[in-house]
Amino acid sequence: MNYDIPVKAIRIGFYLNDRVSIEPMVGLSNADTQNGPDATLLETSVAALYHFGSDPAKRRFFLMAGIPFVYTRLADRGNTFTESEFGLMGGVGVSVPVGHQFLLRFEGRGDAMFSSRNRFSGLVGLSFLVN
Repeated sequence: MNYDIPVKAIRIGFYLNDRVSIEPMVGLSNADTQNGPDATLLETSVAALYHFGSDPAKRRFFLMAGIPFVYTRLADRGNTFTESEFGLMGGVGVSVPVGHQFLLRFEGRGDAMFSSRNRFSGLVGLSFLVN
């Protein structure tokens, strides 16, 4: 059985004030084949964003920093490999309002994982804001 959440990740932004927000994020993927390997990937993070400009109704640039966590499970023919790792992340981006509760966001970020590889990514996302 294969399952994915319908997008790469789901994030919710909590504004502490006009310039600082906290965003938890979760992403889950699974690939289960009948005669081959099975894989599960869980990615979570918590990030703090500093927004340049205090009006969320306007386009704003931001800096972000946070802590990612990645859990990987691979299973094939009775052998199972699991790995859990934490890291540090940082990035820059711009958010563009879409209505009152959503932001369209473009960002570039780097994750420095403590036990393995570093990763760099460019993301486009839609954020739902909670006051």
